[in-house]
Amino acid sequence: MDNDNLLSVIFRAIADPGLTEGYKGDRSLTQWQAEAVMRAIAGLRPMTRREHLLSCLAEEGAEIGHRVSKALRFGLGEVQPGQSLTNAERIAEECVDLQAVFDMLAAEGIFPLMTAAELDAGKEAKRLRVEKYMLLARQVGALE
Repeated sequence: MDNDNLLSVIFRAIADPGLTEGYKGDRSLTQWQAEAVMRAIAGLRPMTRREHLLSCLAEEGAEIGHRVSKALRFGLGEVQPGQSLTNAERIAEECVDLQAVFDMLAAEGIFPLMTAAELDAGKEAKRLRVEKYMLLARQVGALE
């Protein structure tokens, strides 16, 4: 199967996990989607190490989004029942997990290795872009 067809299978599973996974039940949306993707591609062929790591990277990104969504709804300081960490602490953990997988991909040559100076410059450039668009959002009344 070529990459375009593989992407199509994955995107369909993410967009409508009910097609392969049925009822969501008690699973988080992220878990439901991840299980749908795994079921959709399970019969195609074994994943390569690269594909598996990229899948892990996507999953970590989704987990960050999921946890941020909870923090927006319930607050950064909220501790979910059955958990010991606040939403803020769990977001930080998920960011570390994402960075760990990214580093694994970079170590395999999939992403370029960056020096500390390059990382700092990239973060500063992103900070400036975020501030620029926050100013625009404030100007149009979308941000207090």
